[in-house]
Amino acid sequence: MSAKGQLVEIKNIDGITHDNAVLRVNAICFIRIADPQRAAYGVENYVSTVKNLVMTTIRNVVGGMELDETLSNRDQLAVKLHASMDWGLILRIVDI
Repeated sequence: MSAKGQLVEIKNIDGITHDNAVLRVNAICFIRIADPQRAAYGVENYVSTVKNLVMTTIRNVVGGMELDETLSNRDQLAVKLHASMDWGLILRIVDI
């Protein structure tokens, strides 16, 4: 378990906006371990768990917004992701 961080790319996250537009999102995240004990014991495979969290959060946020709103408020996705994590990890969204 490295404390220097890991870049994770998540491709082809499909979501449907509130106005029924289909949207495909790619995300690049940077994961850094802030608390090794919580990261090791909080989840079995933190990279896989972070990927699932990112995909689920993006789908939920996109589903609650219209297409124009989604495209202009990408920062809101990052805020929701930071609020969802409590596993001894620091997640930075590099690009959505």
